[in-house]
Amino acid sequence: MEAAQRAIDVGVIESLGQGKRVTKGTIKKEIPWFNDDFGEDFVFEDVVEALTFYKTAFGSFDGLDKDFVVPEPSFGGEFDIDASADAAAAIAKAEKMGEDSDALIAAEIERMELEMQGGLEEKSDNGAKWPEHLAGMKLGGITSRIRDGSLEVKHLPDRKKQLDKIKFDWGNEKRFLDVPFEKTMCAMFGYFLVRGDLFVYEDYVMPGDKPWPLAFAGFELGKAVKRIRELQNFFEAYHPEKVQLLRRVEFVWFPELALPLNPEEGPESWEDTFVEGMGHPFYQMNEPSVGTIERLISVGANGDEEKTGSYYDYNEVAEFWERGDITDSGKESERPGWKPAEWLWFNGFGQLSSEHEDRYGMSAGLEMMRLVESFHDGEITEKDFDKRAETAILLWEEEQLKEEAVSAGFEVTPDDTMATLVEKIKNDPECQAIDEDPEYKKMIEAEIDAEDAREAMIQKMDLEEAQAEMEVEVEEEALDAEYEYYEDEDEEPVVKPPVDDDDDDVEFEDDDDDLEEEVDSDDDVDDEDFGIEEEEL
Repeated sequence: MEAAQRAIDVGVIESLGQGKRVTKGTIKKEIPWFNDDFGEDFVFEDVVEALTFYKTAFGSFDGLDKDFVVPEPSFGGEFDIDASADAAAAIAKAEKMGEDSDALIAAEIERMELEMQGGLEEKSDNGAKWPEHLAGMKLGGITSRIRDGSLEVKHLPDRKKQLDKIKFDWGNEKRFLDVPFEKTMCAMFGYFLVRGDLFVYEDYVMPGDKPWPLAFAGFELGKAVKRIRELQNFFEAYHPEKVQLLRRVEFVWFPELALPLNPEEGPESWEDTFVEGMGHPFYQMNEPSVGTIERLISVGANGDEEKTGSYYDYNEVAEFWERGDITDSGKESERPGWKPAEWLWFNGFGQLSSEHEDRYGMSAGLEMMRLVESFHDGEITEKDFDKRAETAILLWEEEQLKEEAVSAGFEVTPDDTMATLVEKIKNDPECQAIDEDPEYKKMIEAEIDAEDAREAMIQKMDLEEAQAEMEVEVEEEALDAEYEYYEDEDEEPVVKPPVDDDDDDVEFEDDDDDLEEEVDSDDDVDDEDFGIEEEEL
């Protein structure tokens, strides 16, 4: 009975039932929460070792796909059966001949031991022998989670430094989460189990007492949750699978907190939305040729593959927009003579127009319009206007010359300038023949004379206008000298008329005295009227 009581005290048994039936005791184990980030109880140092071994064996991380797993050891699966059979036959023959077979047996045992040792090391596809303690590590998946920020590696300077030493490929920076998502997800799940929601205050820190998981004590959950809400567009664009995980814990988004997908580019404009949803206006073709479509597909994205705008290249559709619907049947539709940037601007796509100019060159017509507006608003001086307008006009003349050269049948390249075009035209035999034509010379001379006459007329008009302005100024100065203005503090200014020397002096009557006399006479009339009325009464 004493032994039974001692067993109860230490927990081996719980009690003695009826008929001294023993009820076994149970030991309640306290297993704290912990983050098994790398699976199978691997630690970060194991991951660094595996990545280092991989790069040494393969030369780079290019072939490290998501499904790569460190191979398991092989136990004799590659034994040389033929060699063992030959050794056994040699031993049997020696024993039959009465010879000593101990040396043959020892040699075969040594060969088999070496073969066993080689079989215990993991081998990859290229023959590299992996350390046994790394077998089973899902290195490809771990690498993918490190690159997108799911695992807390790049967020910690010490860990990042270790991987930088082996020149680890961190992947696409645009898809990296600056919040360790898996750690945050576990902390949010614990909070959800305790509180029932994820309306976490920004300054909330995970406590270190029960019922909270000790592994997350001190973790700034509030800041992490706020950051995830700010990255709503980022999650929906690059990590939709993580959005599904958040839905399982009833995570609530606040769209007013969401930042643009690329904050450095500023908020998304309606034109950006249009391009993402409808495509660039220059790509909205009608019956494009097969060759045009093939070129567009072959070129691919010129930026972020997730953005529709990255697949736009005007060079691939320039022919379409300059000539119309180029189809296999040769049909063309007429379009107004807009330049690409001008067409975009006049159709309300101001941002796309500016982007086109930045990429493919300034539009002379739009530049002139902008200069006129800037000068009218007082943003630039007349000198700046003249200087910049001269450049725009020269560009416009060059564009006109290119169009006329193309119409005349000349081959024009994008690199041609006005000087090169003029040289091509001058050296062309047909143009040289035209220059020698008398009728053409007369026409040119007449045009030159007409231009000279126009310039002479303009100069004459400018001269007449200047003379008229000078005469007006002289008259104004004469009037200012003829009249003198006097001003007194108490009296209104009185104008002294000019004196005529030929006439006698004229006496001026005082208008005020005449006014007083008129008032007095009116009073007398009124008095007389009242007198008559009284007599009649």
